[in-house]
Order: sequence, then C-alpha cells, then structure tokens
Amino acid sequence: MWHKLAMIGLAFTLPLATATYLLMVENGRRIEFSENELRGMDYLRPLTTLLVDLSAHRTLSRQFLAGERPEADLKARSEKVDADFAALLEADARLGSQLRTTNADLNINATPAAQADRWKTWRTGQPDEAASDAAHTMMIGNVRTLINYVGVTSNLVLDPELRTYNLADALVTHGPELADRISRLGDTVDGLLVDARITLQDRTAVAATVATLTQHVDGLQEDLFTTFREGDDGLQQALGPLLHDTYLAVTDLGTATTRGFVDAGTVELDRAEYQQGVTRAVDSLAKLTDRLFEQERQLLKARLDGHARDRALALAAVLATLAVTVLLTVWQSRRITGDVGTVARGAAELAKGDLTGRVQVRSKDEIGAMAGAFNSMAERLQVMVEEQRASETELREAKERFQQAFDNASIGMSLVDLDTKLTQVNRALCDMLGRTEAELIGSSFADFTHPDDVEASMSAATAMIADHHVGPFRMEKRYLHSDGRTVWTVMTACMVAAEDGEPLYFVTQAEDITERRQAEAQLVRQALHDPLTGLPNRILLLDRLRQVLARSERQHQLTAVLFIDLDGFKDVNDSLGHDVGDEVLREVGRRLQHHVRPFDTVARLGGDEFVVLCQDLRQEQNVIEISERLARTLASPVVVDSFEVVVTASVGIALANGDAPTPEDLLRDADAAMYGAKARGKNRCEIFDEALRERSIDRIAITAALRQGLRDDRFVLHYQPVVDVITGAPVAVESLVRLNDPKRGMLAPGEFIQVAEDSGLIVPIGTSVLGQACRQLAAWRASGEVEPGMRTAVNLSARQATRRDLVDVVTAALAESGLEPSALALELTETAIMEADAATLRQLEEIRDMGVRLGIDDFGTGYSSLSYLKRLPVSFVKVDRSFVAGLVNDPSDREIVTAVIRLGQALGLTTIAEGVEEPAQFALLRDLGCDQAQGYLLGRPQAEPPARLQPTAR
Repeated sequence: MWHKLAMIGLAFTLPLATATYLLMVENGRRIEFSENELRGMDYLRPLTTLLVDLSAHRTLSRQFLAGERPEADLKARSEKVDADFAALLEADARLGSQLRTTNADLNINATPAAQADRWKTWRTGQPDEAASDAAHTMMIGNVRTLINYVGVTSNLVLDPELRTYNLADALVTHGPELADRISRLGDTVDGLLVDARITLQDRTAVAATVATLTQHVDGLQEDLFTTFREGDDGLQQALGPLLHDTYLAVTDLGTATTRGFVDAGTVELDRAEYQQGVTRAVDSLAKLTDRLFEQERQLLKARLDGHARDRALALAAVLATLAVTVLLTVWQSRRITGDVGTVARGAAELAKGDLTGRVQVRSKDEIGAMAGAFNSMAERLQVMVEEQRASETELREAKERFQQAFDNASIGMSLVDLDTKLTQVNRALCDMLGRTEAELIGSSFADFTHPDDVEASMSAATAMIADHHVGPFRMEKRYLHSDGRTVWTVMTACMVAAEDGEPLYFVTQAEDITERRQAEAQLVRQALHDPLTGLPNRILLLDRLRQVLARSERQHQLTAVLFIDLDGFKDVNDSLGHDVGDEVLREVGRRLQHHVRPFDTVARLGGDEFVVLCQDLRQEQNVIEISERLARTLASPVVVDSFEVVVTASVGIALANGDAPTPEDLLRDADAAMYGAKARGKNRCEIFDEALRERSIDRIAITAALRQGLRDDRFVLHYQPVVDVITGAPVAVESLVRLNDPKRGMLAPGEFIQVAEDSGLIVPIGTSVLGQACRQLAAWRASGEVEPGMRTAVNLSARQATRRDLVDVVTAALAESGLEPSALALELTETAIMEADAATLRQLEEIRDMGVRLGIDDFGTGYSSLSYLKRLPVSFVKVDRSFVAGLVNDPSDREIVTAVIRLGQALGLTTIAEGVEEPAQFALLRDLGCDQAQGYLLGRPQAEPPARLQPTAR
C-alpha cells in the first residue's frame, strides 16, 4: 500500500514539476520579449531624432541654395545631424546584434554605418538644389526603412497588449510618416510659391499629400484614443494635450493648404505664415513623439517588472505545493489501509450472492465515497433483481392484454412475416374481407389486394425491411372482398425488430374507409357538376378547356367554345313557374348532350347559360354546322306536364387555333359573341371577332364610367322645350340626361343608356335624374326664370317602372323639391307600357292619382291595342320623330300622324310631336290640331331655362 501511495505522489508531483518548468520557460520568454522591446526603444530614439533633423536640413538646404537663409543656420543643423548619426552608431554598436541591424541581416544601404558614410560624402560635396533634394529624400527614406525594420525586430509592432502596441504603432508608423510628410509638404508648397508657375498637376500632387497627411494624423489619433479607452487616466493626461495640439496643428496646416493653394482660384498663401504653420506642426509632433517614448518605456518597464514578480511568485507557489503534497500523501496512506480492507470484505460477500450486506467505514473522503457507492450498488442490484421479477410478470400480463386487444379490435389487424405471409389475423379483418381465418392464414396479402395497389404495397414492405425502418408506414389501399367488391382502407404497418435491429415481422392495421371514399367522390362530383342538370359546371369546364387548349397548342388543332343563352327564358319562369323552368333546363341539357360528339363537353354555367366545348375540329365550317344542329334541336317544343314550351337560343362562338389563349379569355370572347347575337335579333349564332372584343371592352369601360359617374355626381341634365303649337310659348321641358365623363367628355344618352339598362344601373341613374329635374324646375320657378305653370318631363325606363318602390321614389323627389305633382310628367315607351304586369299598372295608376302626368313616348313604333290603350293611366302620347320627319313629303307618314292626333283627341289625350326641325312641319302640325311640339326648330337641349319661341318659328 505504501509503495502504491508513493507512486501516486510521484505521479502527481511529476506533472507539477513539468508544469512548473513550462511556466518558467514561458515567463522567461515574456521577459525576453519585453527586454527586446526596450532595446528597440533605445535604438529608435536617435533614429526618430535623425529623421526630424534630416527633414529640417532638407528645408534649410533648399532655402540656403535659394539665398534665403545664411550658411550658419545650415551649418548648425548639419552639426545636429552629425550628432544624431553619432548617437545612432553608438546605439547600433550596443544593440545591433540583438535587433539584427548588421550587414548580414539588413540591406547594406540601410545600415546605420552606410547611411552615416553617405551623409559625410554628401556634406563634403557642393550639390545643386535638385541633387540636394534627391539626396535628402533617399537618406530620409533609408531612415524610415530602418525605423520600420527595428519596429518589427524589436517586437514593438508585434506586441499583443493593446496599449503598448498602439503607442508603438504611433511611434513607428504614423509619427515618422507625419514628420516626413509635413516637411515635404512645406518644401513643395514653398517652392511652388516662389516659382509662381502652378499647374493643375502641382495642385493635384499637393492635394494627394494633404490627404495622406490627414490619413496618418487620423491614424495617430485613433491609436492613442484606443489606448485611452483602456482606462489609464494617467496616460490620457500625459498624452492628451500634446495629441490635441499636434492634431490641430496638422489639420490646420492641411486646411490652409487646401483652401489657400489647392482649391483657391488665385494662390494667396503668405510664405512666412505658411512656414510658421509647418514649423508649428513639426514642433508639436516632436513634443508628442518625445512624450510617447517616455510613456512607452514606462509601460514596458512596468510590464517587465511584473513578469519578474510573477516568476518569483510562481516558483514559490510550486515549492509550497510540493511540500504539502508530500505531507498529505503520508497522512492519507495511514487512513486508507483500514477502510479499504472493510470494502474488500464486503465485496467478497456480495460476490457470494448476499445482496443484503452493507459496509461501514469511518472515512468521509474517497474511501468513504467508495464505500457509499458499494452500498448503493448492492441496493441497486437488489432492486434490479426485484424489478426483473416484476417485469417478467408484467410482460406476461401485457402479452395477454395485447392478444385480447388484437382479437377484439374493431379494425382489421394482422401479423405478417417478412415474406408477406399472414401468420395471425383478427375477427374484424375476416369480416372486412369476407373470408375465414383459415383462408387468410398462410396467404400473402397480395392475394386479396387490389391489383393496382399490389406493387405499391410490396415496394413499401421491401423498403422497410431494407432500411430497417420500424415505421409506422401509412397508406390508403384497396382490398378485394370475397364477393368481388372493392374495400377501401387506411393501412398502417409497423415492423417489429430484434434487439440487434434485425426485422422479425410486421403488425398491420386496416381501417375500413369505403363509405368515406364514396362520400368524398360524391362531394367531388357535386363540386364539379351542376346539381340541376348533372352537367359539368364552370370549374370542371375551365379545367377541361385548359387541357384541350394545351393539347391544341402542341398539335395545332382548332378548338371552339359555344356560349348558349336561351332567349326569353325569364318569361317561362315568370309565367309557368320555376318547376317548369327547371325541367326545361334539364331537357335542354339532355338535348345538347345527345347532339354533340362523345368527346365534346356540355356544361351549364348557371341560369339559362350553357357552354359546349368542341375540340379537334378541322375547319370553322364544322363549328357552324354544330351550332345550327344544336339550334334545330332546341327549337323543338319542350313538353312539361300540360305545357308546351318553345325556346330559342343565341349562340356566341369563340375559336382557338393553337394561339394559346387562356380558358377565361376564350370563355369571355364567346360570351361577348353571344351578346352580339342577342343584339342582332336573338335566335342566331355569332362568331367572335375583334370588333366584338372592342364593343365588349367599350361596354365594360362605359359601365365603369357609369358607376364612377354615380359616385362623383357626374350626370347632368339638358332641357329641351316643349311648346304650345298655337301660342308658341314653352309649357314644359323634357329632361335629357348626359354623362360628363372626364376621359370621354360629354356623352349623349345613346352612348350609355343600353349599357345602363343591361347592367341595372339605369335604376339609380333614373332616380338621380328624377330628383335633379324636380329640383332644377323648382329653382327656375323660384328665380322667375320660367312661368309658374312650367312642367318637367322625365323618361322612365322599363326596369324602373317594374320596381315596387317607384311610388316612394316619385313621392320623395316631389317632396324634396317642393313641386306639386302636376308639375311632373313621366314618359314610358309604348313597349314598356304594353308589357307592364298588374302590379306595375297599379303603381302607375297610383302615381296618376297623385296628379303626376303619364305619357307614352315614341308612340306608333310599338304594338298597342286600342282597347288596352283606352284603359291605360296615361295623359299624353308623343308622336315618334320618324313619322314627323316625313310629315311634309311622305303621304303615308302624314296619314299616320293625322291618325295618332285624332286618336289622342278621341281618347282625350294630349298629343306631342317630336323631332320638329322645319317650319313647314310646325305649320302642318298646327293645322292638323296637334297640341304641343318639340325639336331643334323650337330649341335644342341645353342647361339653361327655355326661351319663348321666336316669331319665325310660328
């Protein structure tokens, strides 16, 4: 035991001794690093002084050769340079071998001895100004090279500590660069000022020098600011003021140079003042450099002292630790012997199978922990034995529970070996497949899997075995029932593996989802088919159209879309009821399907709109033939119960011949063509062309303009006078609406009324016009611009006339304007009056009973029944302008006008002639007994109130 403890102590002491040795070596390296930096500081001091004196000597030499300075000044500066070289050679003799400045390490031209010899040679000669400047530039360059070299070999610019590194960088890099640049800038500018021939190239060179100067003074400031941020207030107090003076002196010199020389149109620098600025910058930099040397030396010396203290303290700590280790080893060995024997005996009893034995020791250290761990191990072994026995019991019970769950599960379950043979099945799976357990056991699941799903199922099983993927793997698959029907299931498979990961068998579950799949299929059909006719709806049509267009683009085949709208179908619903209308739609769908090719598509978009998609057509004539065939089959009466319904269809055709239109565009074009067919009389087909596209786009634009006009109140009224034929006095005005569109200008009714009718906007437009007309007449009456008995007439559209709120709208317009009902007249077309239902007629009678006058506009162009006309609630009729135009020259028109006037007189109705443009027409109307007239002869529509008829009109 003693020997073992000694070995332990030795094993501990050896690493400690090694660590101590390494620590001492590292500490010695740090001391040597800092000592070398101090050697570099001693070497750089005379070098920096030499650089400043050489720069000053260059300036004095130039001034002496120019006759501006006495020889005594130059001689004094030369002696300073001699002293600087002597100091440098002395430092090189002491430190050159450590700093590697010998001929063997450094370029011979940059060694101190070579530079001193070159200086003596140059001094003994008598160079001119150019040679002097070149020699000085070369010597200053060699000094700067030596400064940078010593900065590296002395480790000053490699110092890992931020403070000392930044100070060294300022001394080695920025300080020498600034000293040289300031002197060179002063010499350059002074020489140019003397020469007085300053070129753009001179200004550019000076500007570059100023930029370099600014860059290095900023670098100097950044180095020192970084040092200040390290938190040494003493360092900031020592260097801060000098840095401030130097930075201001250098930047002021740069600013003066830029403003007075570089950017000035005329150079106005004073040489003496400028040289003072140069001197001030050089002196400030020299003072800062001296202080930097002092502070850097202090920091390096303090760090060197710290390294020495650290080495002494580390050595003392190691020796103390070694002594304590020896004492602890001896003390611990005496305690370990007894407790280790106790633990050994307990372990022997445990090995014999006694799990109840425990050991007791006095130690609370590692031996005590080992004894405690031994006792814990014994307890854990005892618990593990008991748990194993409990686990065996639990496993047996779990197997029984699994078997119960397997046999009685509501979903089909099976165990499948790695060859996909069923080894065990439950009752639910037998019922699901209509097979007995004996039929299933030993068979492969491929035997009763739908043929289309066998490959996917086998591939999944093979992949699970190959990848050792235990799952679960889930897929929808179809099984075959014994009666032949398909059973949809969600099959989940898990692989059971051995402890080493090798697969053993599969456990599968199959949930019957046949009803859900049937419901989903039904939902999909409902989503893609029209519920009334069973035809494809818009979604399915667009999908098929997209596929057909893609194929036709590749194969350059002709595709056609026939947009079919039943003419007058609304009358069927209104007169016979929606049940009859629905049956008519179903029959139309059946007929369309029966008379198209098997691969064509018939779809219903809604209402009475159907679409036929024809593909693979050879020529445009084929489309026309199909359209005519469909029109003929639809023309046959549809018999529903006791009703015989005849419907016709307007067909719009859009063609695509490999030009890849979108399905939506093609359907839109066919829709536009269908509207063109309706506009040309219905019960016909129309093929889409660009003119239809333009009309369709124009309709959309006009619809948008109408909506914008309603929002922005852009509908204005022009008023055409209606005059008494006998007196010529205006008795009423017809209020004619105009749309003041900001893009199209003032639009007449003919340009937008039909669009307003089709879009339903005619109702709000009519309401606006009615209110505006009543308010305008009331304003004219109040201002005296018209006679108190003046009336206003407003056109009423058929859509407005059928609205149930017509009475309320008229009442509100009269109430808002303050007009009496007799001041308002409402004009309806002959067709609108004759097609009015009972409810509409009751509303018109109620309006007439209020005192509002009702009249028939464009009388004679419709189909009025005289007996029906007699019962209508109208007060006047207006003779259509087409008959008035031929009144003078066409006997037939004259007879029609005469008949209308006499009919009006017989029924007690006021007759008004429209479109009077000639005096002869006006005179003949007066002779025929017409009551009132209007037209361009009597006054054009205008925004102002009507004027009395001029005598020439009478």
